[in-house]
Order: sequence, then structure tokens, then C-alpha cells
Amino acid sequence: MPVRTRALGVFAAAIVMVMMTVAAAAAAPPPTPSFPATIDNYAKKPAYTCDPTVKPGTKAFAELLKSTYGYVYSGLTRGCSSGTTNKSFHKMGMAFDWGVNVYDTAKRDAANEVIAWLLATDEHGNKHALARRLGITQIIWNDRIWNSSVRQWRPYDAVKNCGSYTDRCRHRNHVHFSLSADGAHQRTSWWAVAHQHTDWWNAGQVPECAGPQRCNRIGFVDDGGKWFLIDKVESASNNVDFYYGNPGDLPFLGDWNCNGIDTPGLYRQSDGLVYLRNSNTQGVADLKFFFGNPGDVPIVGDFDGDGCDTVSIYRPSQHRFYIINHLAEDGSGLGAADYFFSFGNPGDIPFFGDWNCDGIDTPGLYRQSDVHVYLRNSNTEGGADLDFFFGNPGDIPVAGDWNGDGCDTVSMYRPSDGNLYLKHNNTTGAADHSIHIHSGVGDTHPVAGAFDTSSGG
Repeated sequence: MPVRTRALGVFAAAIVMVMMTVAAAAAAPPPTPSFPATIDNYAKKPAYTCDPTVKPGTKAFAELLKSTYGYVYSGLTRGCSSGTTNKSFHKMGMAFDWGVNVYDTAKRDAANEVIAWLLATDEHGNKHALARRLGITQIIWNDRIWNSSVRQWRPYDAVKNCGSYTDRCRHRNHVHFSLSADGAHQRTSWWAVAHQHTDWWNAGQVPECAGPQRCNRIGFVDDGGKWFLIDKVESASNNVDFYYGNPGDLPFLGDWNCNGIDTPGLYRQSDGLVYLRNSNTQGVADLKFFFGNPGDVPIVGDFDGDGCDTVSIYRPSQHRFYIINHLAEDGSGLGAADYFFSFGNPGDIPFFGDWNCDGIDTPGLYRQSDVHVYLRNSNTEGGADLDFFFGNPGDIPVAGDWNGDGCDTVSMYRPSDGNLYLKHNNTTGAADHSIHIHSGVGDTHPVAGAFDTSSGG
């Protein structure tokens, strides 16, 4: 199966949270990270400004509770004119309601355990430790309210604050959690620690390449047109390096001659020229042709399952993909696309991969504004078949089959630290590994593929 990956494309990184004592009906909670004695100040309630976009920290906290206990949540966002409460954290994307209730023993116990876990004193003597590390400003549950400003429980006046004495207003059929701006945007110490991951190389481990398919490898192209291909997915020395292309060209890898090995390609946005090479060595293009319009973004994949990669384009102005299943003759134009479809919103970052393991590459999108990943399992117009939060704003998506199971997953390259944050599944959650691949200055384009650095091909 040809490589799926691309130089183009954070995490609503999932939190690795734990409860103190878990009810018999609850799943085993994930472990809590180990924290130093230094801790965040108590969270401050943000000034109200209606912005009902979902915030990554809010979503990740809600997902953690759902994945641990199985109980759903709601209210991640509300319209500015909705409801009876004019100023609501829900309308800021900084609150959610967790669907537990006081009448169900297992759900009541789960709610009480989570609250106790958040407000417990840690081993360093820090009170309300995890609430502070997550940026919790408010908890409302069963006629009581806890605020980070008061730091103790008080009675909650349902009629005054909500307008009635129903179970909903008394918060007897859900727990309400509100977060600070730092908590909602993952800028607290919880996220700083939760985003740290084991590096295979530094830990002396080997990548989890179990097969039976070939595992993808990683590399990068610097802003001077120099390629660096590494023979293992780890923080190792560069095994092959060579120059190919001009500064400003957009690099990618693909299997152009159907031999199972991915080799370089370039797209020159100024004139729509594609340059392909059939070996991972320095030299001129083996094949060049025109396709697309200036400003288009190249996408690469096996779009029909024939074992060969082709070059297609994404037109940002239309958020539309133009797919073609063959390569042009050298020096000619590729001609019209075989078909086209729209997917996503303007500003999304496109990439392709085999998400459902059927041998056909289909589109993915990364929305940097809210670190949302959207995947589709067919090359047709429609909504996402799978979506999740992963990464940080500014990350670049990189797709590949990292463990050889025949399925591609989405990882993130973070230019700010030169690390690749790698995941083995397409779900909201923390990266399985972080691998440092580049410390240079200037633009760096990550690439991945099934290339053979040992033979230079």
C-alpha cells in the first residue's frame, strides 16, 4: 500500500485524568500525570464576550469524563441569543454539562468522585490541586456551587440563577463545569505536563512497527530545498539527505512508478508545474507536467486503490478537491480532473490518508482555529465520517501508517519545537509518542512515506 502522507496538511489533546476511588460500575480511570510542587493560581472567571466556538480544553475535559465513565455531555456551546441566562460560560465555549444525576447510584457516585478528585489536596499540600491545574472556575451540582474565587461550597439558588426549581435548574441531572480562558485554551499546567510524551529514541525503545504492512518513515525538507529522510520513526540521525527543488516549492512524497517506494515530488505554485523524481537522490525531475492553477495546494494519494500514487490539487478559494488518477506525459499538461468535490471550510488544511484501511486514500482536514480534525472515507462531497480534536494551533498534520496495520492515522508536526506528535488511532487524545525531528531555523516541511533509505531509492 503506497504511503499516505503529506507535507501539507492541536490536540485538543486529551487529558489523562484519574479519579480517586472508582465506583464498581465505572471503567478504570486513566492515570494522572506527575506534577511538581509548583502550581497554577486559582482560575479567574473571564470577562464575558459571546464566542460560542468550542474550545479545545473544554472539549478535551468533557471527552475525558465521557471516555472514563461512558456518560455523555452537552452544552459545549450555545448561541448568543439562546436561553434565559444572558451571560453564560456555555456561550463562550468554556463550559459543559456532564450527564449524570442524583437518582442513579452509579452516576451519582461518579459525579462525587470526579469532584473529590478535582478538589483534593495533592502530595505537595496544594489545595484543590487538579481544579487549579485544569483551570476550573465553577462546579454546580445537586443544589450546591463551588467557585474558584470563594473556594468553598455554598448553596445554589436555582430560582434566582435559573428561573425555576426543576432538576435541571437545581443541577440534579447534570454537573456543570466552567473553565477559565487558560483552561479552555489548554494553557494551564495540566496541559503542559499532559503534552509531554515519551521519545522512542531517548528512551532506548524501538518504534511499534508490528506489520504486516510496511511502516511509514519520516523526514523533512528545509526552506533551502534540502531533503532529510530518516529510516526509522525515531529521533535518530538523518540517514539520507539530498537537494531537490527550489526555495518556495511545496514538497511531498509518493509512489510514482508503482514500485512500493515513495520518492520526492514538488509543486511550484507560481506556475502550476509538478516535478516528480523516481529515486531518493539528488538530480532533476524524471517527470514534469502542468496541473491546476497558481495558488492551488498539491495533494497526493492512491485515490482508486491501484497501488500507484497520483498528484491532485485542493483549491483553497473553493475548498474543493480536484482528483485525477493518472500522471501526465513529460512536459505536457495533465488535463481536466477526473472528478471534483467540496469538503470543509475555507482556511482548513487538507491532507489524505487511508482512514478505513481499504487501500484508497480519502480526504482529511485540519482546522487550526479549534484544533479539529475531520476525516472522510470516500472521495465524494459530504460531511465528515469521523472527527476529533488533536494538536495545537499552528501544527501541521502528517498522515501515515506508523505501526504497519494497513491503516493511516493523523499525527502533528509542531514547528515551534520541531517535534512530531504521533498517534496510533484517529481519536481525541494525547499523542502516543513525540519524536524530535528538526531543530533548524526557517520553514520546515514534514514528509512521511515508505521510502528505502538504505539503497537510496
